[in-house]
Amino acid sequence: MSFFSNLQYKTKKSVVFLIWFFKNPIDHIKRLPRWSLRNILLVHFLFSVISGTIAGLISLKFWNILFGVLAFPFISMTLTLVLSSFIYYYFQVFEKKSVDFVQLLSVVVFANFPFFVFQIASNYVPVISIVGLLFTGMLLIVGLTENFKMTKRRAIRLVGTLWFLIFLVWLSNRFSVEKLDKF
Repeated sequence: MSFFSNLQYKTKKSVVFLIWFFKNPIDHIKRLPRWSLRNILLVHFLFSVISGTIAGLISLKFWNILFGVLAFPFISMTLTLVLSSFIYYYFQVFEKKSVDFVQLLSVVVFANFPFFVFQIASNYVPVISIVGLLFTGMLLIVGLTENFKMTKRRAIRLVGTLWFLIFLVWLSNRFSVEKLDKF
């Protein structure tokens, strides 16, 4: 099999899985494929670019489009890597076990897809980002319990705490933006 036909086969297989995933994310986050680090980061980057670009285009503001294309993917990638690293070390310290970082990153990346979808409308309905994060949290809980045998209670506590902290940051940011808009 040549390099290009192998690449075409892997790409087709990946696209088919992504379609299946979007049809039933809760079921498919339980058994994610073993993709390479490069493929996981590429899929995350592409989805964040698409989400950021569409959000920018819908807002009809040049700076939002530029932010969606250039900044949002890198901010999203950085936050995903930080979250994955935090959970990775959480497992080592509190769960007393080591997990495969690439598999953990895969769970976090796939769990982020609902956030990317909801993020598109966040310029018009800011609270929709929080709704997207709720779905992301739900997928993350299922992914952690099914892929890493974490107890559901501990997964809910971990993800709930992280979600609450993110909510507080979002809330303070909303008040800051409203104060700036008044000036």
